Amino acid sequence: MNVGILLAILRLRDEFSPALAKAQASMARTGAKLKTLGEGMRNTGMSLTAGLTLPIVGLAAAAAVSFGSFESGMNRVKALTGATGEAFAQMEDQARTLGKTTQFSASEAAGGMGFLAQAGFDANKIVGAMPGVLELAASAQLDLASAADITTNVLTGYGRTVEEIGKTNDILVKAFTSANTDLVQLGQAFKFVGPVAKAAGVRFEETTAVLALMGNAGIQATMAGTALRGAIVRLLNPTAQTRKAIAELGLVTKDAQGQLLPMADI
Repeated sequence: MNVGILLAILRLRDEFSPALAKAQASMARTGAKLKTLGEGMRNTGMSLTAGLTLPIVGLAAAAAVSFGSFESGMNRVKALTGATGEAFAQMEDQARTLGKTTQFSASEAAGGMGFLAQAGFDANKIVGAMPGVLELAASAQLDLASAADITTNVLTGYGRTVEEIGKTNDILVKAFTSANTDLVQLGQAFKFVGPVAKAAGVRFEETTAVLALMGNAGIQATMAGTALRGAIVRLLNPTAQTRKAIAELGLVTKDAQGQLLPMADI
């Protein structure tokens, strides 16, 4: 090979090698950046997928649980009432409607219906009573099942009919929104005093009013029910000491037939 050509080749190699190495290093750095970018995009995609998928899965699971709870609640109502066909469908439709149009879910509505059914309400009476129970629950800030349980216990303990549930609820709402007591405390009080007051001829409105006034004095719940029950028993069958106290106060507690006078009159 010509010496001049050989020198030229060597010179080109010496000049080209550093440039080639530099280019290779640059390509390596670019490749690393592209790899990092690719991994970032992949991780972002996975995050987005999880961010979208997990809430959807969660909502689906919650919907399934809610549906199962509703179905279970309505099956209980069906078993308690024995309702079938159109009668059961009417209750089911009402529960679904309440779940869509009120602050309560369809499952909660089914729970409330269950307590009404347990108290002896048939399908028609349950459908008629539910709006009042819903109003009671909303006013008392309770769930429908608890409100239905309390109002049916009060009805049963006081011997009131299912047709009177609307009026009963109105009286209870007036009491706990006007005095220092709440629906739960009134329900507990009525467990103790309800049957005795009913037997003594004390009107429901009067008993509720007395319990409300006792609440203003800090006497609430079972304490109020026990105290009022004791007072009614003593008025009906006073001991010698009670008779003396009544006479000293100048109270008249019974009419000519020996029946207990209204509480307001006493």
